[in-house]
Amino acid sequence: MSALIRISAFLFLTFSVSSVWASKARLGSLGQDPNGSFHIEDPRNIFLNPAKIADLADQVSLEAGASSITSSPKAEGGIIHNHDGYTLGVHLGRAGDISTVIDLAQSLTSAASSYFSPQNPIEIFWGQRSSSGRSIGASVLYANSKSEQSDGVDYPDSSGSILTVAGGIVERDWEAQGKLYLLHNSKTDTSAVAKTEYEGSPSLSIGGAKRLDQNTKVSGSLYWLKFDFDNGTIEGSNDTQTINGTYHKTLKSIDGTLVFASGGLTYSNTATKFDGVSSELKVNLLYLPVIVGLERPVNSWLTLRGSITQNVLLDESTTEGASKLKTSGLDDTTVSAGLSLTFDQLSVDATFEGFDDSTAELNGDKLMANVSLNYVF
Repeated sequence: MSALIRISAFLFLTFSVSSVWASKARLGSLGQDPNGSFHIEDPRNIFLNPAKIADLADQVSLEAGASSITSSPKAEGGIIHNHDGYTLGVHLGRAGDISTVIDLAQSLTSAASSYFSPQNPIEIFWGQRSSSGRSIGASVLYANSKSEQSDGVDYPDSSGSILTVAGGIVERDWEAQGKLYLLHNSKTDTSAVAKTEYEGSPSLSIGGAKRLDQNTKVSGSLYWLKFDFDNGTIEGSNDTQTINGTYHKTLKSIDGTLVFASGGLTYSNTATKFDGVSSELKVNLLYLPVIVGLERPVNSWLTLRGSITQNVLLDESTTEGASKLKTSGLDDTTVSAGLSLTFDQLSVDATFEGFDDSTAELNGDKLMANVSLNYVF
């Protein structure tokens, strides 16, 4: 069977009467952070601002992926349910920001050792919408994992924990949110005297957005994170600050069709100190990311979407350590695309497998990747 026949047969079997999207695949296809967007309305925005849950319908969302916390895509999912006067949500499996940070700590030391990642996280949401239209919300993400040897084998013994709390508010023309990283630790004892350890300090991120008119919005965010690391031979600390401001413009939004563009400025400064070494490793980034995206219903059961992203004009990276490396204007253009298939209140979202810069082909044998399922009830 040809690739065209496979694709046609697959699409023929799908139909719907409404759209119920909510997925990493959708946000990723539109060039957005899969953990929430200031521009695109999507149920996953509760991970950016928990107050968004107050405006959501009852629903179940499932994201396909591997069970390992370090996998991408990572299996996750949850449920949102409205009660009298408030909304609750429970989400399982989402690692949040900290798994990425632990990966950063790993890259600063040695590939020969690894940090034990906190696993099986659970996230609980609460939101409420007042009669005036104001929405408020809060969330807690927690994970606590251990692996201990016994019966004659004493090591390695590992443990890892995450605890973050977030809160937010949404008004008609503006929104704001904050997140505190209260606990993010990882430790593995490899012997009575040897260990690998990641110890995070209390850190935070804050952000918000202001609507200027029906089709225009500006947003900003500030992220600060600090941690210490020890892989058994290399010890040190890392301090990172990132600030971003973005202008968002909706060019068309009618009958399910969305065309938009955004441009912003991001500055990031990372300083890593290694114990016993006088010099620091410093990384400074300054770039202006531009995104152009579209989402278009083909018919009642199929919606296609895609985006292009590139750092324009400003795209500088400076790394200072034993030597100094400065780059600017290097290739970083990416194109993403995906689709939604909708069956009444049930939707399947995915990105196109094989839709990449190297071949520009649609893979007929593996049509979809990053598949998710969402049901509104």
